[in-house]
Amino acid sequence: MRKRSFVVILTLSIMLLLNGMTCLAAHGENTLRPGESLSMWQWIESSNHEYLLQMQTGGKMVLYSKSRGVLWTSPISYYPGYNHRPNRFIMQHDGNLVMYHNLFPSKPDPGDIGDQTLYDMPVWDSKTYNNPGAHLILQDDGNLVIYQGTQPLWATGTNL
Repeated sequence: MRKRSFVVILTLSIMLLLNGMTCLAAHGENTLRPGESLSMWQWIESSNHEYLLQMQTGGKMVLYSKSRGVLWTSPISYYPGYNHRPNRFIMQHDGNLVMYHNLFPSKPDPGDIGDQTLYDMPVWDSKTYNNPGAHLILQDDGNLVIYQGTQPLWATGTNL
């Protein structure tokens, strides 16, 4: 009986741990589902392989076209006095697409409490929160769109 209880508790603990983890999107897919994210140099790609959305070292998301070059880059809010280190670009469960950076003091001063490293600071978002289940799709026309079901909530407007 003790062994079975231990196995049940262990199994439930692992399930809870895995449920809370952020999933990474698979390369070559055209969708970021709720909870999936892109980290440095990861990407999603349109089904026709013409368009690619990738997280760059400079901390921006860049949408490329093989035939037209750069179509869109994510704007970023900079925090004065901090160096940015890109962390992740995530399609949150609430429907908001958010870019997070880790921030490090530009001139660290050990005696200054204000110069602390800041982790997971949002530097850009799509402002599409309160839409649980929304997902991001890189369409074959080059438009990057957040959908709630079949309803578009946000788009880059790059389907020229």
